[in-house]
Amino acid sequence: MGRIWNGENAKLKLDELYVLSDGERIKQAQMIRTDLKAWALENFCFSDLQKRCLESISETYLEEVGQMIARAIEKRYPIELAVTDDTLPVAQRVRKGGVDVGWSKDGGFYIRIWFEW
Repeated sequence: MGRIWNGENAKLKLDELYVLSDGERIKQAQMIRTDLKAWALENFCFSDLQKRCLESISETYLEEVGQMIARAIEKRYPIELAVTDDTLPVAQRVRKGGVDVGWSKDGGFYIRIWFEW
């Protein structure tokens, strides 16, 4: 069990993952790809409301999101996370995400993955 699940702590965890050696970072990405929920429960402390929200997310959604997050971590692509206020009832929580991919002459290739949960 790790830090309390909130936007700040999620960002800190991503920062920690991105400075790991390639082997360790890829190992963590594989764990996320295999079982995002188990990895999250091992690395964060969730409130009862957050746990109920996590349990309400379909396995298919978690598998797809786990694939995207794992790939982004492997490649060190930026990930933006917005964590919903802990006081919202589970039925009012919104889960969505997206990917923005592009190329610019100055910055080269970029990919931005974002999740709101």
